Order: sequence, then structure tokens, then C-alpha cells
Amino acid sequence: MKISYKLILMFVLVSLVPIVSISYLSINAGREIITTYVGKHLTDESKSLMESVNRTMQSRQQDIIMLSENSTLRSGTASKDDIKKELLKYVDKNIGYTSLSFFDMNRIRLVDTKDLDLNKQHHMVIYWEEVLAGKISAGRDVRIAEELKVPIIYFAAPVMNYSGTPIGVVVARYNPERTQRLFDEFAEEERKKGKEGSQFTLTDRDGNIIFSSDPYYKNKILKEKIAETPSVLAASSAESGVIEEIGQFSQEKVITVFVKEKGTDDYVGNGWILYSSSGKEGVYKPITDFKNKVILLSILFFATATLVGFLYSIGITNSLKKLVQVSEKAAAGDLSVRAVVDSNDELGYLASVFNQMLGSLEEAEARLKDVNTSLEQRVEERIKELNEAKAGLEKTVESRTAELKEKVEQLEKFEMMTVGRELKMRELKKEIDELKGQASQS
Repeated sequence: MKISYKLILMFVLVSLVPIVSISYLSINAGREIITTYVGKHLTDESKSLMESVNRTMQSRQQDIIMLSENSTLRSGTASKDDIKKELLKYVDKNIGYTSLSFFDMNRIRLVDTKDLDLNKQHHMVIYWEEVLAGKISAGRDVRIAEELKVPIIYFAAPVMNYSGTPIGVVVARYNPERTQRLFDEFAEEERKKGKEGSQFTLTDRDGNIIFSSDPYYKNKILKEKIAETPSVLAASSAESGVIEEIGQFSQEKVITVFVKEKGTDDYVGNGWILYSSSGKEGVYKPITDFKNKVILLSILFFATATLVGFLYSIGITNSLKKLVQVSEKAAAGDLSVRAVVDSNDELGYLASVFNQMLGSLEEAEARLKDVNTSLEQRVEERIKELNEAKAGLEKTVESRTAELKEKVEQLEKFEMMTVGRELKMRELKKEIDELKGQASQS
């Protein structure tokens, strides 16, 4: 990779990496802060909404208690028309009631504000089980009314005569639409605050949907159970919580808060659960906008860093090219060349040091030439001396050779004389031996 490319890459990394790192940490920290804030906000809103629902349920419970204590109903002698008039007063006063009924203790419907199924025995349902046990049934029975075909919250209370003997049961059918408005109002307030997608859904302890601001669930009230999402599973073992999950139908990330009903004053509650969810895309819109700005700024920084790096690399590479040209001439043997020092930075210092090196090399080369010249002279003188010594040695060798040759000849003559004498001695010895032999024989 060329040094110019390396410099550009260095500029980009040095400028871009810190920005991206800081932005990444800021975005993650922002997400955590917003998630915590939204979770707390939704929890507070959910508790407030649940309190409103509890107050509404408490008011309806008070209505049914007051109705059960009505003197006309308790008299035991009132006609059906008189009882109906008393029931109609409550219907007119509280438009949330679909109808009111009065039963005898055998579950025979004697009076109904809409004249539904009169003089017929009602089948055993949840509120009858509670009333026959002497309890007030306040919202425990929530279902689609068979006779009305609409969602109904049932309130029922036993009617005692003045002797304390139960003589009948008064039943109120409350239309959830009144309470549904609370959910719609809360959702609308959330939208006004810029929290698009905040939805509220109330279920009973079995997961049946009672109220909801979610468009999907609005047409499924008391017809379907809420989907088993992580928040629904968590609600089975906790009183409240904040869960990040994928929306069952939107398939988008949402923050869901669940809060269980705790009742209010003398209204003990029915274990209902309120789920509040807010789409994370809407919640994280400021973070998303910030991220987009960071991306745009990163692109601008990238382009700027690339341009600055390119321009800076041109200046550096030009200086380095000049230095390379000088070094190539020096390598070819011209040590008189010098680099141009045109800056006070590291490159200028490098050129200055390079020039010092060339000067030192040039001086060393001159000294080397002088040494070579002196050495050549000394070698020539030594060769001359050696040649003279060689000539003298050759003469000495020739003289000594002649002397040795003469002595060898003398030795050879002496050897010949010695050999002749020895032969004569052997002959004389032989003759003496022969004479001795002859003498001994004679």
C-alpha cells in the first residue's frame, strides 16, 4: 500500500473512530435512559389508569349495595311495578347500566328494566355463587350476556328484609363502554405527548380481554384471551414489571408494563391485570434522529478527513519523492548531491540528517582515496624490495649450489677410493686365509 493511502486511512481512522465510538456509547446510553424513563412513565400511567378503573368499579359496587338497601326492595311487599320504578331510577342516573334485574332466591327473574326473560329461572353463574354465599359480587363475573349479546360486567347483591332474611337478589349489568373511554382518553393523552403507539389493555385473571385501546383488541373484548407474550407470562408470577418484547401483531419492538389490580378501600378487586405498551420506534425517535445526524456528520467528517489526508499526503509524498531521487543519485555514486530542506518539520529534519550523511560519506570517500593512493605507493616499494631480495637470494643459491656440487664430486672420488681399498683388503685377506690353509696342510 502506498504511503499516501496509508496517510489518508490514518486521517480517516483518527477522526472517524472517536466520533463513531462516542456516538455509539451515547446512543446506547440514551436508549437505556429512555427505556428506563418510558418504563417508569408507563408504570405511573398504568397505576393511575388502574386506580381510575378501581374507582369506577368501587362506585358501581356502592350502587349495587345502595340498591340492595333500598327500602322498597327490602319491604318484601312492594309490587313489581314499584320495584321496577326504583331500578329505573338507577338506570337513568347511571347511563352506564345496560339493565337492572330483581330475582327471588330461586333465581327467578321477577323484574327487569328491559323486561328480559321475566319469570324465568336464571342458570347458575359466578355472581349467583357469590350472592348465595352471602357476598357482594362486584365485577367478578365478566362475559358476553346471552340475552343482550354484548359484553357485560355483572354486579349483584342480596336483598335482606328488615329481619335480616334474604328475600331476593338485585343484579346490575354494567356496559364496559363507559370504562373503555378511560383507556381511549389515556391513549389520546399519550399521543398528544408524542408517544405514538401507546396502548392499554385490561384483562381478568384468566387473560380474557375486558377493555383495550388497541384497535386489534377492541373488537375482541370478552371474545378472546390476550396473546401469551413474555409480559403476559411474567404477570403470572409478579405484581408489576417492565418487559421489552416483540409486539404480537405489529412485530415491532415494544416496551410493555403490566400492573395488577389491588382494589380501592372496600373494593377488594378481582385480580385484573393492566398491560400498557409503547412502540420503541416512537419512543426512540429522538435517538434515531440523533443517530441519523451522527451518520451524516460521520460522512462529512469522513469526506473532510479524506480530503485533508489527501492534500497532506501530497505534500509528504512530494518531499519523500525528492528525497528518494537524491538517494538514487547518491546510490549511483554521486555523493555531491544534496536534498532540499524546505520545512522545519520531521521531513525537513530527515532531509537535513540525510544531507549530513551524504557529507560524511563524501568525506569518507575522499579519505579512502588518499589511503588507497598511499597504499599503492607502499605496495610498489615493497614489491621492489622483494624483487631485489629475490635477485640476491638467487645469486646466493647459485653460489651455494656450485660449492655443494664441488663437494659432492669430492665425496664421490673419496668414496671410489675407499671402495677400491676395501676390495684390495678383501683380496689380501683371502690370500692370507689360503696361505694359512696351505701351511696347516703341510
